[in-house]
Amino acid sequence: MAKYETKSARYLAVELLAANEKDGIFINHLIEKSWAVKQLSTVDRALFLEIVNGVLRNKRHLDAIVQKYVTHGYDSFRADLKSILRCAIYQLAFLEKIPDYAVLSEAVEITKEKVSLRYARLVNGVLRNYQRKPFLLPQPRAGEVEKLAEFYSHPNWLVQRFIEQYGTADLLSFLQANNRPQAIYLRRLKRLKIEKKFDDFLQAVPEFPNYFKLTEQTGLKNIPGWEKGAFCVQDPGSGMAVELLAPQKGEKIIDLCAAPGGKTMAISALVGKQGRVVAVDSAKKRLQILQENTRLPGFENVEIRHGDARKIELPQAGAVLLDAPCSGLGVLARRADLRWQRQPTDFADLVKLQMEILAHAAKLVQPGGRLVYSTCSLDKMENEEIIATFLQQHTNFVKDDTAHYVDKKFVTNEGFVRTWPFKHGIDGSFSARLVRQK
Repeated sequence: MAKYETKSARYLAVELLAANEKDGIFINHLIEKSWAVKQLSTVDRALFLEIVNGVLRNKRHLDAIVQKYVTHGYDSFRADLKSILRCAIYQLAFLEKIPDYAVLSEAVEITKEKVSLRYARLVNGVLRNYQRKPFLLPQPRAGEVEKLAEFYSHPNWLVQRFIEQYGTADLLSFLQANNRPQAIYLRRLKRLKIEKKFDDFLQAVPEFPNYFKLTEQTGLKNIPGWEKGAFCVQDPGSGMAVELLAPQKGEKIIDLCAAPGGKTMAISALVGKQGRVVAVDSAKKRLQILQENTRLPGFENVEIRHGDARKIELPQAGAVLLDAPCSGLGVLARRADLRWQRQPTDFADLVKLQMEILAHAAKLVQPGGRLVYSTCSLDKMENEEIIATFLQQHTNFVKDDTAHYVDKKFVTNEGFVRTWPFKHGIDGSFSARLVRQK
């Protein structure tokens, strides 16, 4: 490890991408646990994240390019060797400001270090051949489902599933949006006298009052007001569920599957000191993050409970929020590796879990109270079909019109909230508001 005692951005990108592919660990977890990533300078960290997220979003596209130069055996290559080739081709094909010689030189050295001299020669040959005669993947025509999936780097099943549920009119926009980085949004929870200092970090979003975009890569703790609980990280798409819940001053509200706590913090701010939020989650590690977030000033009205949302016993409340575990198909732009981690077989188990939690959530709602169900998925099986089944089985609940609580452009013909990255520039989400009659 002599050469890479202090690991470079490119070396770390290869290392973490290989672990992501080989072990199936989500890339954000690998980054959080990596001491070496924390040691990167601001410039090197930016390069590292650009390569990692760019490769994950374009992995299938990159593989198609590499296979024009590696004609045999690529599928059987080790994960780290594939990652070296993908990272290098991504930089050569997609990044304009990086000199080719730096990409080639370091790719060859990393291959020597992590794989072997023999494969270092192969990597050098592939990259020099690409340099001499770059292969461009042909733009597919409408209707060429497999070629569209390859070009825009999605699994075939995911493209086919979108077509079955929504047709082809928005397919291209959906695929393209999933390959564009999403802004990080903060929701204002309280007003401070130091707001003029926000300009260096935050940009107001006129369409979404009380939301700001993060304007630069900076630690959240550096933002004025963060340590005083003035903000939480929350995309406006995710925040739609809070708008539907419409928390009132002094209310007691139950937040199921609450971690990491953005919605909990937003609800806490809205119910005020006289209100109370019972935040429930079953994952101890995620609860630790929720605890850290709600240690900030102003969230003393949050009661954190560790428990299974399918069976936890709690006194009934006037409002219950269930942000259900889901496939995450609305946040593919934000979670670059999720499209490769999900499988079509996942949905049956997810829907079973969602139904079980929703059925128990209904028991926690007082007569006349409201229940908001939300996901960060665009899949109808996890959304409209869940609500239809729930209403058939729970005749004491009725669907409320969400247009009373959010802009009508986010409301579907069935009265649900759905946001799209390609239509609204925010995360994809679904929310339904249900009212208990008796």
